[in-house]
Amino acid sequence: MFTIDDFTQLMRYFRGDSVPNLDTNLIILAEDSKAKATTLFNENIDLACYATEDYKRLRNFLIPWYASLRSFSSTMRSASDVRSLPEDHLNELINSFGFVDSLEDISKSNKIDFFYDLVNLYKIKGTPTALERILFYFGIPNVELIEYWLQYDNDNNLIFHPVIIGNDVTGSSAYNIDFETITNNDPHWFLKKNEINQLFLNNKIAFPSKTPYFGLRPVLQISGSNINPNLAILSRIIQDMYSNYLSGVIPNKDLIVSDINVTASILDIYLAWAYSFNYINPKTQDTNDDCLMIYNGSMNNTYDSIIELYNNITSRKNIDTRDELKNKQELLNTYFTRLKSTSFLIDLNTAGTILQVLNPTLKSSIDNLLQIDNGTYILKVLIKNLSFWIKKNISSYTPDLSVITFGFSALTHLSNVINFFKPYRSRLVTVEHNFIIDNPLHDTVITEDSFRVEETNNFIDYDTADSIPGYEEGSVINEVYSTPPTDLSRRIYDIYVDSIGEIKYTYEVSEIFTGIQNSVYSTPPAGSYRVTNIFLEIPLDGIKVLYIEYDSIPVSASGVSTNIVSIAPVSYYNIYNIYINDDGDLELVYDDDDIVIDPIIKKYYTRNTYDNGSFFDIGASIDLDNYHLLITQNDNIMQNYHKGDATFDFNYGVDSTGEVVYVLADSGWSNFDSGMVFDSSMQSDIVQIKVYDLLSQISETEDDGTSAATIDVTKSELNVFT
Repeated sequence: MFTIDDFTQLMRYFRGDSVPNLDTNLIILAEDSKAKATTLFNENIDLACYATEDYKRLRNFLIPWYASLRSFSSTMRSASDVRSLPEDHLNELINSFGFVDSLEDISKSNKIDFFYDLVNLYKIKGTPTALERILFYFGIPNVELIEYWLQYDNDNNLIFHPVIIGNDVTGSSAYNIDFETITNNDPHWFLKKNEINQLFLNNKIAFPSKTPYFGLRPVLQISGSNINPNLAILSRIIQDMYSNYLSGVIPNKDLIVSDINVTASILDIYLAWAYSFNYINPKTQDTNDDCLMIYNGSMNNTYDSIIELYNNITSRKNIDTRDELKNKQELLNTYFTRLKSTSFLIDLNTAGTILQVLNPTLKSSIDNLLQIDNGTYILKVLIKNLSFWIKKNISSYTPDLSVITFGFSALTHLSNVINFFKPYRSRLVTVEHNFIIDNPLHDTVITEDSFRVEETNNFIDYDTADSIPGYEEGSVINEVYSTPPTDLSRRIYDIYVDSIGEIKYTYEVSEIFTGIQNSVYSTPPAGSYRVTNIFLEIPLDGIKVLYIEYDSIPVSASGVSTNIVSIAPVSYYNIYNIYINDDGDLELVYDDDDIVIDPIIKKYYTRNTYDNGSFFDIGASIDLDNYHLLITQNDNIMQNYHKGDATFDFNYGVDSTGEVVYVLADSGWSNFDSGMVFDSSMQSDIVQIKVYDLLSQISETEDDGTSAATIDVTKSELNVFT
């Protein structure tokens, strides 16, 4: 089983050279043999009178030589213990039991389990269970098997109908396949469609009829407990290795990149993968994500404990409220994310630059191979090596990264495995792609809404919810607007606080919004803070102080806008308008009376007396059919009005003579679902005024030396569309 190369590799190892891919079990036996050889010389052979320099050199040669030879004999003595065998010997052992296909894509732990199960698999060879178990050892933990049965569909057309057998992981259905789609490409199918129809009419065959065709539907997790923590650990290992390199610790090149036979460290392979991926998929800019997924805890913990920590955090167990869910999400961010600014991969070109310094040989080989098959070949090689390292060193349950990147077409090596264990005359015709995204912490919606019904006579159950428009009488809700007074002043449309606590505001630099009222929003990018309230203080010294209140927790995702209001405490001042003046300075308009209404009592209320009788403004639903609500309050009618996001639109039309014939005023669209309230009513006013010729009667008097004009409007019309 051992060769001369094995002996020389051990001798080089004892000399202190780097020997990539030297089996771990063999190293353990070699160190034990060296220790015993050293003890033999110390206690039985060494004599002080002969301790010359020549003797010492001979001694340093004989001990590794003896230790290497003794390692081989020790390995052969323990050959009955499969777990103690070097991986090459394990491969030979499996081959000797009749399975001669490639084993390079199986981790050593899976090889051991596969060997112990091999005889049992032979006993059930040709069954669905055998295929499921063998694919598990080759990195497909879940697979659905489909048998295709010949039968008629509802239109009496011959089809192959799928039937899922064995493990039904996804619960999804499969699709029928046309008769010609399969049989036209199968030289072993001899019966034509008319022949099958005749056999059926003659009762020679019955439907559904089993066929030799079957399909596979591998199910692979691309997000969740089997991959996310493992990739987070890998990212941390890579970051730490590079930090150690900057400190003078050179990464150990203990790996051989398969297919190109170049020695490298896992850091080199990771950089090579990133470099190749960016080469094949060029981008003009990086993502807008502020954080990257990486384990951020202590590396003194075992990988299993880190994975367990991730699973405990992301589990939905004992999460019943939105606050509990939010706390778990923050905990996950604490342990498994870092700001992207902390990564040494600064931009899309950094990986290639660092790789050129760390391993120029690997970089040169990759540059040459990137021209083959548009770079796909070398990328598949690197992903295979990276995935194999993760399975060997972090977790053997990690899904194959090649499949996640390239789909199940990357598993071409499994065709021989499937053919070996399938029924001899059955034929594989379909392989479907099934990916599972299992992230309950971020893919969960917890409903906390509830309602209470109290028994009463003639109770009307209608939903007013908590929508924004309409205010309870006596309350003050002051939305902040930006209304530039001149053509040189500019509208402010966004205010937020960045990650370091600085106030940021955005304003228009070219458009003219003179005299047009627009809402001011807070749309913070990820990692920044949402502004909720602004107000003004005027102390006795007269120096005005602007207060900006913002959330204590930064937002995790960008793109969500909310209105900014001004709700001033007692003795402070509301802000009505804020803009950039003609000099480019920030300017605001505020009330001149301090607030006397306690902000605690300010609250929203959907119902007001607008639109009596149609229920437009009472909320989302009503339980009774044809119910007529009697509204007794009809004085001081308050419209349930939603201020629009769009710019106020004002235009007019003229006739052939240039006379104005109509004027159209549109307040714009309303804030639908503002504040995450689905039932906010939408209402905007479109006012169209038709203009007619005016008959003017002008009379002049000169009694007092003055003149007067009287205009008699003979006809006018106002159409309001809501």
